[in-house]
Order: sequence, then structure tokens, then C-alpha cells
Amino acid sequence: EVSIGTRLKESRIKAGLTQVQLSIASGVPQGLITCYENDVKIPSAPKLAALAKALHVSMDALVDDEHRPSPDPLDSQKIHGNSRA
Repeated sequence: EVSIGTRLKESRIKAGLTQVQLSIASGVPQGLITCYENDVKIPSAPKLAALAKALHVSMDALVDDEHRPSPDPLDSQKIHGNSRA
């Protein structure tokens, strides 16, 4: 599973921002951004919201693992014995 810190850093780099620029845009101190990106601390909901807004991404994009494969409904049916095959 990808951490919030990794997603934050990837989103910041994709946006073309330095930590200092993100700090200015979000109002979150640069030192905290470093801690978040290095998984030393986890951002509070208000700080996460400010970072997401500055990065033009949703909070979900920073929290949820978007690369998780969706479960196959057919596999679910097989597991629960509801397969019609």
C-alpha cells in the first residue's frame, strides 16, 4: 500500500512545486510537509484539505490507494458459491 506521504510527494512533483512553494500555496509549514512526505507525521484533516486544494487534487487522491485493482464481480460470485457456470 502506498503511503499518504508518498502520494503527497508524487502529487507535489506532478504539480511542479517545491516544498516551499507548496507551503506558501497551502499555508502548511514546509517543515511539516517534509515530515508528511517522509512518513514521520500524518497530516490532520484540515492540513490535508489545504494541501489537496493547493495541489488541485481531492483529499481522496492523497488518502486512497487509487492503484488498487477493483474486485472482479465474477470472482466474488465464485467465492460465495453463486456462480451460474
